This record gives sequence, structure tokens and C-alpha cells, in this order.
Amino acid sequence: MTLEPGHYITLALAAIAFIAWLVRLEGRVNSQSDATKASEREHKAEMLRLDKDMLAANARVEAEARAHRGTSDALIRLEEAVKHLTRLFEQHFAVTTASTTRRRPKAGAEE
Repeated sequence: MTLEPGHYITLALAAIAFIAWLVRLEGRVNSQSDATKASEREHKAEMLRLDKDMLAANARVEAEARAHRGTSDALIRLEEAVKHLTRLFEQHFAVTTASTTRRRPKAGAEE
């Protein structure tokens, strides 16, 4: 079987079309690869930003917790001071009340 010159032209055109299709396919693959790489870079940048934000938020929470612990400690000391003052007032009023009741003459008693 011999090929006529028209068949060679058809095979050459088919080969050229196939090569052009392969070049276009390679371009699409490269484009998709570049888009994937760009997406991965954006994802990594977003994760880094989120990590940074989380660290900053954790630092703020820790600072608030330390301040709260300090406030709680101060409040406990204040409550203890109030209890101590209350006991002192109660003792003072108990002594004052006891001394005034002893000095007061009883009702109906003659002096």
C-alpha cells in the first residue's frame, strides 16, 4: 500500500494539530499548576496571619487573666480587711455597750 501525496499532507496536518493540542494542554497544566501554587501561597499566608492573630489574642487573654488574678487577690485582701474591721467594730461596740450598761442606774432604783 502506497500513500499518495495528499495523504502525506493529511498526516502532516494531523501531526501538527496533535502537537498544537499537546502544547495547549501543557499550557493549561502549567496554568493550573501556577494557580495551585498561588493558592497554596495565599493559604500559607492566611494561616500565618491567623497564627499571629491567635498568638496576639492569647497574649491579650493571658494579660487579662493576670490582671483578673491581681484584682481577685486585691478583692480577697479587701474582704479580709472588711471582716477584720467588722470584728473590731463589734468588739468596740460590745465593750462600749457593756461599760454603759454597767454605769447606768437601774430604773426605779434610788440613789
